[in-house]
Amino acid sequence: MLLGGDGWGVCQIIVDEREDEVHVRVLLHRSEERRLRAADREYLDSPVRVSLARPLGERAVIDMDSEKELPLYTPMYMNNVLQPDHGYRPAARRR
Repeated sequence: MLLGGDGWGVCQIIVDEREDEVHVRVLLHRSEERRLRAADREYLDSPVRVSLARPLGERAVIDMDSEKELPLYTPMYMNNVLQPDHGYRPAARRR
């Protein structure tokens, strides 16, 4: 499901940028017109772009709620160049 379509949208992105990790939480808006189906979940997997004070480098991205490391997402194209490893992939950088 793409964020922003069909009554969904990002309302707030919370980022706690630390020396060795970046902790994130993304809050979504759901219109009242959209009814939840049994297959819908409280948590959605979808990439969100945020600006950081410095490059991510080897820092892990951590979900604030679960404290689990999130997989990284590489877009299909970056600077108009096809990325062969696009999609989600485990980062496994947390110490």
